[in-house]
Amino acid sequence: NMWGSVINVLLPLELALNAGRPFRHDSPVAFDTVAPASYSAFESLLATVVSYVDDLAAMLIAETATRTQNRGSARPNPFVSALLDDCISRGQDRLLGGCRYHTVIVEAFGLVNAADALSAIRQLVFREGRFSLIEMVAAAHDDFRSRPDILQAIRHIPMYGNGDRDADDMVRHLADCFAQSVH
Repeated sequence: NMWGSVINVLLPLELALNAGRPFRHDSPVAFDTVAPASYSAFESLLATVVSYVDDLAAMLIAETATRTQNRGSARPNPFVSALLDDCISRGQDRLLGGCRYHTVIVEAFGLVNAADALSAIRQLVFREGRFSLIEMVAAAHDDFRSRPDILQAIRHIPMYGNGDRDADDMVRHLADCFAQSVH
């Protein structure tokens, strides 16, 4: 809406793992980031996820600015604007430059889930080599119905909020990257 946008951080993970496409549908937009066909190191996968977060944040911030401008032009709100000193002194609507500070919220949903998924991939694929990334992605595509062994292994990986430094650091890193994307 005109106040902000939401990025589900699981989408950039899906895009990075699935050649730039979501798992369940086609993307209605094109992204600047191009996912490589494979990843030889976890850091490369993580960098691709962060790059997709950057793409989404830029896209949503621009869209929010356009919607705010359109809303201010089409449906100004003189009552609310009259309650704000800056709007009165500038003689402008709050959405059209009247306010000194116009804040827009860009929220991250699924951040912890994406970090937990990345932690599982890092551990099971890149550290232990128990599964290939192709196996993990195929299992995720069908909600692990065909690979309950992978789901069981994931359930034993330390996740965020349980005192595991690596898992907590993954969430912190994603949160920091998200903050830089919307800065």
